[in-house]
Amino acid sequence: MAVVSSRPEIRVVNVSANGDVLFVVGMTDLGLCKGDLSHPMLTSRAFVNFVGELLVRRHIREFTTILAGVSAPIYEGMVEMESHVNFGMTVDRDGIVRFQMHISLAEAIIHERYRPHAAPETACVSSSVSEDSSDE
Repeated sequence: MAVVSSRPEIRVVNVSANGDVLFVVGMTDLGLCKGDLSHPMLTSRAFVNFVGELLVRRHIREFTTILAGVSAPIYEGMVEMESHVNFGMTVDRDGIVRFQMHISLAEAIIHERYRPHAAPETACVSSSVSEDSSDE
């Protein structure tokens, strides 16, 4: 599938105040033509989410730049208190594919990719617990 093997360029068109992001990509850049969209799989939620997330992951720097531009007082409400669920996708007459997502997806990908690997959990007992603290 050309979508997986290619690295199509995207262009972020809009970022709303509530964190919705609209980005576009050419249909031919995805390896698709208008006739392909008559196949139900290519307009299914699973396919749209797969392609949308693939594009975000391949262009994570662009989305990181968006996140970096959100001021601290707004960041929590716009990014951390919201959660991306599904992509929206439309195709216009000129063969431009429009994807809509929530910017919280980019934050989740960044955390997934760059968070430090946690050390394996070990069983330990806190030395601050005294034997006198039991309820009797």
